[in-house]
Amino acid sequence: MFEVNTSVEVLNMYLLLRKNENKPRPIPVLLFLLSLAFLRMVQGCSETCTCRSNDLEVYVECSHNAFAVFPDDISSSATRLVFSVGNVHHLTPKNFANLTKLSSIDFRFNQISSLEAGTFESLSQILKLDVSYNLLEKVERGIFTNLYSLKYLSLSHNKLREVRKEAFLNLKKLRKLDLSSNLLFKVDDSSFSHLPKLESLDLSFNKLTSLRSNQFIDLGNLRKISLNDNSLGELEVSFLPKKFPKLHSLYLSENNMNLTKSVRLMHDLQIFDMSENEIISIDDDSFESSRSLKILRLAGNKIANVCYTTFKGLYQTILLDLSRNKIKTVYANTFSNMKILEQLFLQGNTIDVIESFAFNNLSYLISLDLSKNNLISLDDKSFSGLENLRTLDLSQNRLLGVMSQKIFHPLSNLVTLKIVCCNLSTVKTNQFQGLTRLRTLDLYNNSINHLKRCSFCGLKELRTLDLKFNQIQRIEIGAFLHLHQVTVLWLSHNRLKRIGLETVEYLSSIKHLSLSFNADLQLSACVFAPIGSLESLLLESTKVKFSVDLFGNSSFCKLKNQKGITEISLPRLDVLNLASTKMKELRTEVFSRMPRLLDLDLRNNLLTKIPRRLYEDHPGIIIHFHGKKQLSQD
Repeated sequence: MFEVNTSVEVLNMYLLLRKNENKPRPIPVLLFLLSLAFLRMVQGCSETCTCRSNDLEVYVECSHNAFAVFPDDISSSATRLVFSVGNVHHLTPKNFANLTKLSSIDFRFNQISSLEAGTFESLSQILKLDVSYNLLEKVERGIFTNLYSLKYLSLSHNKLREVRKEAFLNLKKLRKLDLSSNLLFKVDDSSFSHLPKLESLDLSFNKLTSLRSNQFIDLGNLRKISLNDNSLGELEVSFLPKKFPKLHSLYLSENNMNLTKSVRLMHDLQIFDMSENEIISIDDDSFESSRSLKILRLAGNKIANVCYTTFKGLYQTILLDLSRNKIKTVYANTFSNMKILEQLFLQGNTIDVIESFAFNNLSYLISLDLSKNNLISLDDKSFSGLENLRTLDLSQNRLLGVMSQKIFHPLSNLVTLKIVCCNLSTVKTNQFQGLTRLRTLDLYNNSINHLKRCSFCGLKELRTLDLKFNQIQRIEIGAFLHLHQVTVLWLSHNRLKRIGLETVEYLSSIKHLSLSFNADLQLSACVFAPIGSLESLLLESTKVKFSVDLFGNSSFCKLKNQKGITEISLPRLDVLNLASTKMKELRTEVFSRMPRLLDLDLRNNLLTKIPRRLYEDHPGIIIHFHGKKQLSQD
């Protein structure tokens, strides 16, 4: 019988047979040879598993099986074994005695509660071992004997309570060890000894209260250690620098720590996370030697004061998170040493004062979050030095209804501005003058009562304007002047009574317009004449009478609009919401001006029938309606 290893060999054999005979071999010969390859692939495969192979590996898939005992008929040629989502309770050395070629084992989501010493001792070629999401309670010495090639080991999401002395001894090629999401409260001395290649150690989401230096021996290559979500109170001074000279990422969030003094000696640290701890203050020299630090997270602490000397030494930092602290004042030049800072998070503090030049020298800053503070007013020079800022969030402050017209002048490159839930009552004329690159302006949920002429002048690149949930009753002529690029306008949940042609005539690119939940809103004739670009129009819960009068006729609209309208229609409209408008009748001549209409919402109206022509003119249209009466087609 042929010894066929791959489909390539099958093809070569077939061509050889054809070459050696006068007549071409029939197709069945090729099929026969391919069947041999298939038999070769599955030869020795367990009856309860599926197998496949290629030139590099023999893959055995035994997932989603209910049996509690490890099968004894797995092929000895297997190189990858996936046994996830099963019911296996126990593993012994016998299970793997003949599986010496395995390089990867996946036992996630089983019921394994114990491992015998030497369970994996025959797997000298194993590179990856994953026993996460099981019921293991302890790791004894000897379980991982002879795993000289192992690089990745995961025991996360078990019930481990302690790691015994030298449990991972001689795993000299191990690079990543994951013990996260267990119940670890104790780590014996030398538990993590002699792992010279280890680069990442994850002990997060456990119950550790302390760590000592003699628990870690010969980990000189460690680059990342995750200790977040434990109950650690403090680390020994100089412990981290001495034990982990190459450490660049340290995660200590969700513990009970004050700022560790070890940080002062960690010159190569690049990522440092101490969010959600007990930090009250930061000494002036805490980060003086942290010249390589790129990301610093101190969110969710009790820090009340930061100033010019607080972040001295952080010349390479690109992200600083001080959100959810107790900071009240941002002083001038507080961050001026951080000249390449790109992201600054200050939301969720109690900031009520931002001094002039508070953000001086931050010419690389692209994102600033000041939301959820107590800001009452802003100085004209509060944002000086932020000429490259792209995103600014001032939401959920107390801006007392008005803002200076010069506040945003330094922000010539701003792209997104959020002023949500700020009790803003007035948008001054030319309020946003200078924001020539702004594309999104969010003024959602304020107290704005009317829009003046030139409220948004200068915003020539604006695409999205959100004015939902305000108190707007009137929109002056020219309020939307210069907004020729706006594609999305939200005016729902206001108190608008009328919108006419003169209101929307500048919105020549509008695609999505929402006027819903303006209970007394009426639309004047020809209002949609200049905005043929509309793709969705939402008029739910208004008094709008949706009829041909909204379009008027060409001659009438020409009189109303000096620019002249030659075609009155909504050729691109595909979504129209007329729910809860007390509509009694549908006029098909209106919808004939909407050839692409696909989604029509007529819920909660007084209709009794839908014209058949509506379906005929709009094949595939979806019409939403509900009520006690079933609508009929005339």
